[in-house]
Amino acid sequence: MTSSNSSKQLLVILGSLAIFLGSIGLGYFWGFSSTWAHFKKQPLIGKEPITLQLVKVVRDIPASGKVEFENVEEVRVKMPQVYADSLGFASECMGRQVKWTLRKGGYVSRHDLVPVGKADGNLRSAQDDESQPKAGGVR
Repeated sequence: MTSSNSSKQLLVILGSLAIFLGSIGLGYFWGFSSTWAHFKKQPLIGKEPITLQLVKVVRDIPASGKVEFENVEEVRVKMPQVYADSLGFASECMGRQVKWTLRKGGYVSRHDLVPVGKADGNLRSAQDDESQPKAGGVR
């Protein structure tokens, strides 16, 4: 009797373990399948045009000119692709100097602007630094 009792207990334990593992496996398979199906349906990043707020040039700005209020405007446009450094607010570029001519209809990006501190020739060259006496009068 002990032998048949222990074999029944072993069958119950193994059956319960098999049912548990089977249900866990089915749950993982269903979760993975539904997640994968949802992932395949959504649009790919960068493939769909998105609506962005950008700073648009409304009048030509000459090279080395400054961005003024009447030269740019903020617009919301649907773009298939855009530079990563594009500006979204006109206040980010007001009064800044441009590197090259910006044509009417274009959009302003950080790479179009002279970096802060380099505009108007405010930076000195290495030769200028060498000609200035150091602390204590030593050159």
